[in-house]
Amino acid sequence: MVYQEHLTKFCVLRPLTSKRAAKSQGSVERANCDIKDMLVAWLGDNQTTDWTVGLKFVQLRKNKTKKNKKPSYHSGIKRSPFAALFGSDAKVGLTTSALPHDVIHRLQSEDDLLSVITDKTTSVEPPDVEPPSVEPTSPFSVRQNNIISQRKRACEAQLSQAERRIKRSRRIMDRGNVGNNVTIPLSMVNRSRGDSRNIKGMIVDIDENDNYTIAVKSGILRAKYTRNQFDLCTYELHSEDDVTADRIVSLRSALQQESKSGGQGSPNVTVLVQNVAKQIDVNVSSSRLNATHNAIQACIVKTRRCSKY
Repeated sequence: MVYQEHLTKFCVLRPLTSKRAAKSQGSVERANCDIKDMLVAWLGDNQTTDWTVGLKFVQLRKNKTKKNKKPSYHSGIKRSPFAALFGSDAKVGLTTSALPHDVIHRLQSEDDLLSVITDKTTSVEPPDVEPPSVEPTSPFSVRQNNIISQRKRACEAQLSQAERRIKRSRRIMDRGNVGNNVTIPLSMVNRSRGDSRNIKGMIVDIDENDNYTIAVKSGILRAKYTRNQFDLCTYELHSEDDVTADRIVSLRSALQQESKSGGQGSPNVTVLVQNVAKQIDVNVSSSRLNATHNAIQACIVKTRRCSKY
């Protein structure tokens, strides 16, 4: 299971004991593909099949670093997910510690590291000098300010990315106008096998964020659509008289009313299933009744035979 915070893009990976197929947003689906490739590479490098252990390393690599050991840079938030969530980069290894780089390069064993740390702790402190009058700052307040600043910048970066995508979609796709005929693609979840792949409608309203309100024969669709969720028709197939604008319906309800076979979850199919279930219950009940009757008759016969003797 992949949990992702949409603001910071920080991912948390947890193994599941059973298979689960749930719908998620596009950013989570792209993260799933990256995590799968990283996990396969980790299993191959470590010559193991215990993927639950590899999730911990993949989670750290996904949120913190890449293969070249550089900070992971997310194009949407302009920083690493770890820095956006915690206010600073992850501290892993001696290179991220406070030790100078020349000291780190001279280290050969753990004893060298212990001696360096001991020398620092036992070094003679300089004489007491009155520090300048500066108000003390708590490290917790500094970290809190860093977190607020990083998340604010991540939010601004996502807004900038959204504006760029809107401008790009406007350049690529023609803008729809009120009265244009459109076709909305239908997934297999909403339609049955005998239904059309699209449902035809007409644009009746456009708000300031370029969200389109579409009406079909059975009414106005409850959800609003963006330009990439429908296609403009070349010819005018419907007029204002062909659509209903006095009630609001869902996409599945509109499809059921226009479908020749009743659509997905057809009431006729539901009634048929209920009738079959009732018939099965009747058959089971009658069979149990017959078995009970046969047992009683057998007991009566045995009682009569015993009474003769």
